Amino acid sequence: MAAGLPMAASADTLRDALAQTYVSNPTLTGARAGLRATDEDVAIARAQGLPDVSAAASYNRFVKRSANSFTSPEKSIGGSVDATVPLYEGGFVRNSIRAAKARVEQGRASLQATEGNVFTNAVAAYMDVIRDSAIV
Repeated sequence: MAAGLPMAASADTLRDALAQTYVSNPTLTGARAGLRATDEDVAIARAQGLPDVSAAASYNRFVKRSANSFTSPEKSIGGSVDATVPLYEGGFVRNSIRAAKARVEQGRASLQATEGNVFTNAVAAYMDVIRDSAIV
């Protein structure tokens, strides 16, 4: 029965408490995941300046042919390949990359602020437990 109950977080030292907080705090986990998602915007912005290749293929089989059509085929196969290379974007790609990098830097600063707030709360909670233990 005890195995089904959640374990209480225990830390012998402040270092252990901060390590557990860093690993298991959902606010920090969410902030780190948000930064990873923001970091992907740089690659997406960079991709707008790369060549684009697309291909298409088709296969048609004519089940019923017209009685007076002697030259129409029973089946046809077709395909196409398109390549697009951006020649001039007017600085759009370069500025998009710069903006994406600026958003990543802002995300890193936001993550650091979130870490600071969470660690401040963890230290306060740890010190409250020590104080309350001393009072008891």
